Amino acid sequence: PEPVLAALQSAAAAFPPLTDVAHSRNLAWADPRSSVQPPQKCWKVLSVVMMLAGAGALYAAMVLAEEPVRYVLRAERTVGKIVRAERDGDSWRPVYEYTVADGRRFRQPVECTEYFSSNPVGLETVLLYFADAPEQAHALCPTTLLALPFFLGFWGLGFLTGGCLAWKAERRLERVWRELEREERKTPDSHDVHR
Repeated sequence: PEPVLAALQSAAAAFPPLTDVAHSRNLAWADPRSSVQPPQKCWKVLSVVMMLAGAGALYAAMVLAEEPVRYVLRAERTVGKIVRAERDGDSWRPVYEYTVADGRRFRQPVECTEYFSSNPVGLETVLLYFADAPEQAHALCPTTLLALPFFLGFWGLGFLTGGCLAWKAERRLERVWRELEREERKTPDSHDVHR
């Protein structure tokens, strides 16, 4: 193994890695007299649009997530038990019974609850409420409270990352093109050399 490794290392040393300029010349200069075209402006515009769309989606996600997160952090908690389930098409909508901190008991549907595919009577769930409005309880369910902010944040992050990568690739291509153009001006045409 050691002789084979040494042979591979010496072979790799004989072929140094190509620079951006040399690599672009090998790919684009099939004809020695041809020149590499500059990067298209549409890629820069597309990357800017993607970054703006991603940043806007992330901002919207943070704005939409502010109220649910504040609600989860500041609300009182209690355990509600499903005592009845109302049929709603192919799903069941639960009715909860829960007791708040001052001893009052409520029996009603709650907001932000998930519908169930089978009868969920007897199931217990953590409920959130404010002390000044205990009748407006919410089920502690991240998929319903944070579904839209999470969706917007996920796509916003993807668009922002894609836009940054496209911008970086376009800038690199522009730098390579300028270097190639500079070298092309310095190097005389092969036909002129033969003359």
